[in-house]
Amino acid sequence: MNTESLKTFLIVADTKNFRKASQQLHITQSTVSSRIQELENHLGQKLFERASKGLSLTPAGYKLVPYAENMVNLERTMLDNISRSNTRMRFLNIGISDSIYYAYMRRLVPDFLKAHPEISLNFTSKSSPDMMNYLQDNQVDICISFLPNYDKSYETLTLAEDEIILATGRHNTEYVNGISKEALGRIPVYASLFFHVNRDMKQWYASTFPANFHYRIQTDVIWNLIYFLKNGDGYALLPRTFILDELENGSLISIPMDFDRPPHLYMYACLKKQLLQEHKVQCFLDEVIKKIQKRNSF
Repeated sequence: MNTESLKTFLIVADTKNFRKASQQLHITQSTVSSRIQELENHLGQKLFERASKGLSLTPAGYKLVPYAENMVNLERTMLDNISRSNTRMRFLNIGISDSIYYAYMRRLVPDFLKAHPEISLNFTSKSSPDMMNYLQDNQVDICISFLPNYDKSYETLTLAEDEIILATGRHNTEYVNGISKEALGRIPVYASLFFHVNRDMKQWYASTFPANFHYRIQTDVIWNLIYFLKNGDGYALLPRTFILDELENGSLISIPMDFDRPPHLYMYACLKKQLLQEHKVQCFLDEVIKKIQKRNSF
């Protein structure tokens, strides 16, 4: 098994079409077919089935996807680290939740790069559980997410504590003076999956919403909800500082909740303890903490 076959498998899994995969990879369609056949022979499992709208993954194919992604990413990390060994530039690989990246990192990066021209940042942005796996596989140096890591070989720093508010577009004024728990179960709610990252959040949701409650929209990235809130009739429970700009400019408003408030959301930086003393890590964490504290003070 080689990574070229795995890369080809991932492209085919994404496009569901050998021809489109060959165009993306700039190889012939027969080469794509040959690589997939080689992989299937090696694993002793069929990975794709033909469907009316193209190819579909078999159960074995679905199981292979995360392993293939990890192996391809691990090879990329290895090659990057080896190629960088002869340069004076200090490279920092950061795994970060999509939502945290949009809320904080894009504001921080320009100033940080100006202040530290000797440091190069490489961001990988996915869900909190995915980022924790990347950290454990040494694909990233620091993981910034909503999940702590209690393994003794890791250091977990609490970066921020944020309150959860019920937000909606400024045109939705029916509950501007407050909403009851019963009314919350009747309105259209847009949800981000960050609420399922820890037990306290899950318990609050289970005790607050009626059984078989269905969200109007679900997404794994908080940022995706803002457009729908501004232009739709829905409401969403969101970290206050993530939508601070929208609250200040009035495009979103906060609805008071006349019942038990959601537990606070915590943001963490996790890394291996031996990395704490590295200059690039100290510089980055100092800047992150400073920016977050400044934004959370509003």
